Amino acid sequence: MKLEKTKVLSQSEIEKVNDAAMQIMEDTGFIVRSSKILDMLSKSGAEVDFEKQHVKFPVKLIEECLLKVPSRIPWYDRNGELKVVLGSGRPYVAMGHNAVFMQDIDTGERRNACLQDVQQLAIVADRLKEIDVIGIPVDPWEVTSEAHVFYGVKKLMESSNKPVYFSSNLPEINIAIYEMAKTVYPHDLAKKPYIITQHSPTSPLIIDGPMAESLYEMAIRGIPVCSLPEPYNGVSAPFTVAGLLTVCTAEILCGIVMAQIFNPGVYCMFGSSWTTFDMKHGAALIGSPETNLLRIAHAQMAKFYNIPAHVTSPNTEANAHDEQMAWEKMLSQYACMTSGNDLIVNCGMFATGLTFSLEQLVLDSEMVGIIRRMMQGFEVNDDTLAVDVVKSVGPGGSFLMEDHTIEHLRSDEYYEYAVSSVDPYETWRAKGKPSVVDLARDKARSLISAGVAQPLDNFKLKAMDEIARKLDLYYEKV
Repeated sequence: MKLEKTKVLSQSEIEKVNDAAMQIMEDTGFIVRSSKILDMLSKSGAEVDFEKQHVKFPVKLIEECLLKVPSRIPWYDRNGELKVVLGSGRPYVAMGHNAVFMQDIDTGERRNACLQDVQQLAIVADRLKEIDVIGIPVDPWEVTSEAHVFYGVKKLMESSNKPVYFSSNLPEINIAIYEMAKTVYPHDLAKKPYIITQHSPTSPLIIDGPMAESLYEMAIRGIPVCSLPEPYNGVSAPFTVAGLLTVCTAEILCGIVMAQIFNPGVYCMFGSSWTTFDMKHGAALIGSPETNLLRIAHAQMAKFYNIPAHVTSPNTEANAHDEQMAWEKMLSQYACMTSGNDLIVNCGMFATGLTFSLEQLVLDSEMVGIIRRMMQGFEVNDDTLAVDVVKSVGPGGSFLMEDHTIEHLRSDEYYEYAVSSVDPYETWRAKGKPSVVDLARDKARSLISAGVAQPLDNFKLKAMDEIARKLDLYYEKV
């Protein structure tokens, strides 16, 4: 007995969204700001106006490309061991990426993020069993804005063994990360993926040149790519939830179709990160009830196309570790995991994705474990119903020393908390009345103290440094 998938769209509604997205792609089309990419799209059957940089995709071309997309993506750790299979039915979770600020673990104050933060977060994530994938948690301020993704990935690869997910729309950054991955990874990156890269269009319906060419550079190298739009309702997409979903779906499909044109059969993810815009307060919201409905609908649309789904969560607008943060994060993560999304990215982030903290990463890992336990459901059979045991014990008896109790005591049927407080009041008081945030902070510090679990050898570290040196010279020249 397991939890059934959460749904919000009927089959006919899924088909209506698909038809509307196809109509947008075929009739309205996209601006693609790269003559190189426009030429390839034209030769593949798209309708291209080179002067206006305008592309329309015939439905037949779209459908042919979608049939080439693999339904599963295997994902390997730094040693080449298979750790993740996107599309297998199991939701995998990654820590968040590209926050701007860090909440200092010692002072509790928000500050600019740095490379040391990336390293510490990677070390903690590497040792948290519920975090399957690592991403660049924060943008380090010590390096140029163009290079922060490269240096973030460099710290990830130095500090963790887990599969790597990153996002950059700059071709030179993606190529440099690809070259760096080859120095630390013992296998073919296309056949046994270790890295996956995300590319985001500009809503509504614009593919900027660097994004298009970055997508091309990764796709031709066989690196799995994720097409992930970030539209705002009423701003860069229609105000209605259905309209927001439709524009987002069209933009996702555009990226996937382009990737298949560049390299038929390349692994692709169906990704999105919508934002609902609060017109009254002028605020972009990522933890609203409507974004949670979209997370569920997104999983259904990805299933319709038979492509692995990626969404962002657990998300919140809250700026402090309070009740609002707790309910927004739990609701968004529950919506993602129980609806069939395959990769869920953003553990450790809050304040509308602007801030990261070590404590929150630990807390979000606990949340993921709780939801995974709920998704398992529980078994109903003769042994678990335990009628014979009940008869043996009888009214007023105790089950404490029964063999049946002992046999099941160490099973995984009951979730064991990592940081949540379960102490009775007097015990909790004697310990100094720690909050769950205090307990998470202590755990994070202990994990940092343990250090990097599997350090890279000096040869690989020097090779990575050389790639970084060449990239720095490139940016000096431009």
